[in-house]
Amino acid sequence: MVEPTVYTYYEPAGVVATIVAGALSILAILVAFATGATRTLAREDTHIRPYFISLLMANFVQSFGTVMNAKWVQRGYVFGDSFCVVQGVLKHVGNIATAMWAFVVAAHLFHLLFLRWKTTKTGLYLTLTFGWSIVFFIASLGPTVIANSKNGPYFGVSGLWCWITPNYPREQFFLEYFFEFFAAGIGFFMYTATLLRVRGNLVKSEGKWRLRWVPRGESWQLAITRDMIDSAMVRVAAHMVWYPIAYSLLLLPIALARMTEFAMRVPNWATILCDVIFNLNGFVNVILLVTTKQRLPDTDTLPSFATPRKSLDLSSPAAVGITPFVMTSAQEEKESVPERRSLALARSDSNASVSSVDSDTPLVAANPARDPYSVRY
Repeated sequence: MVEPTVYTYYEPAGVVATIVAGALSILAILVAFATGATRTLAREDTHIRPYFISLLMANFVQSFGTVMNAKWVQRGYVFGDSFCVVQGVLKHVGNIATAMWAFVVAAHLFHLLFLRWKTTKTGLYLTLTFGWSIVFFIASLGPTVIANSKNGPYFGVSGLWCWITPNYPREQFFLEYFFEFFAAGIGFFMYTATLLRVRGNLVKSEGKWRLRWVPRGESWQLAITRDMIDSAMVRVAAHMVWYPIAYSLLLLPIALARMTEFAMRVPNWATILCDVIFNLNGFVNVILLVTTKQRLPDTDTLPSFATPRKSLDLSSPAAVGITPFVMTSAQEEKESVPERRSLALARSDSNASVSSVDSDTPLVAANPARDPYSVRY
């Protein structure tokens, strides 16, 4: 049984700061839903909107669990009662769900813009069902399978609030931190690969993947190889890279603080500061959503995202913006002369016939002696 934590000195004010950060994220998410900010992501052949809504819902649960700290501030201490267990469950579910849906959003954009694979309604429903099922399954493993009488309750007092208790350190890492680091790392890789693909730096030529780098000021060589979809979405792809970067920057401090606790004591002020940063997740995601809207083109004018890219031959002069032309040989030029003469005569006869038909002047035989421009045969 973990002992209650009594707040001292600056700790109540610090915990209030975490509550403010969580409340700010909740407010931003509610405003985003109320104003229909996610509608800009709606398109029939993509499912980015329902996945992003799931991400914001995960941020909401995560932040709500933090706002529950208000009860501990009011009491002046953290006690392992049923309220504490609920808070621990919500924080755990919110953290896992945030990692899950951050990964799904990254994977879906990789699926659309890098692979150009077609999406289906069946795939959407399966992803939503499977994603949330995995979240609840992982969250339920601790109290139903792992918890034992020796280590005490799985969810309970964990420092200045409630979460997975310190008696289960491996579970803290493998059932939460691992998924968060995995989502951040793989998400960053997929966003970066998507950006390079859309920009034209990463191309597939002759069945092999190649990276193209051009000098500064010669990016037009990349632009001329993009199709309509890549040209329209390159700014969006460049902006979306900030999602995994922001998630990693918000996650890293609290994760490092928690893992450091395995080896040594971390000052409470450091844990509080890291948790304040981490609970801005929902707020930052809404800000990125709003700024993404400003860069999003009119996708209704674009072809389907499943449209395959044309193959690119890097050995061709066209790959660097040079359009080749072919000069005919002397023999070919000589052989084409009769054909060109016959075409010219045909056009001449046609023009003469048209002129004769359309003219109102009667035809008069030319007098060679009086007409200096007549041609003698």
